[in-house]
Amino acid sequence: AHCDAPFADTREPGRIIRTMFTIHLYLNDSKAEVADAELVGGATSFFSNDEKRKIDVNPKAGRVLIFQHRRLLHSGDDVLAGIKYTMRSDIMYEFKPAEEAK
Repeated sequence: AHCDAPFADTREPGRIIRTMFTIHLYLNDSKAEVADAELVGGATSFFSNDEKRKIDVNPKAGRVLIFQHRRLLHSGDDVLAGIKYTMRSDIMYEFKPAEEAK
C-alpha cells in the first residue's frame, strides 16, 4: 500500500499549482461486478492507517473513483485474468495569496 505524493508546478514565480486528488475511470468490468466479464481481480483497495481494515473498489465500466492523494493508503490489486483498462488523471488546484483570493 502507498500514498500518492502531490505534483507541484512552481515554474512561474509566485504561482503554485498542485494536484490534490486522483480521478480514476474504469473502462471495463470485472467478474466481481459483471458475471461474464473477462477481467478477474484488479480492484483498487483502500486501507485504514493501521492497515487492519480494507475496502475494495472493483472495476466496473464507467465507474469513477475520486480520492485525495495525501494520507490515504491504497493499492491496485493484482489482475489474475484478462486486462484492466483504466484512465487516470489529477485534479489541479491553484493556490493564491489571501489578498488575491478576495
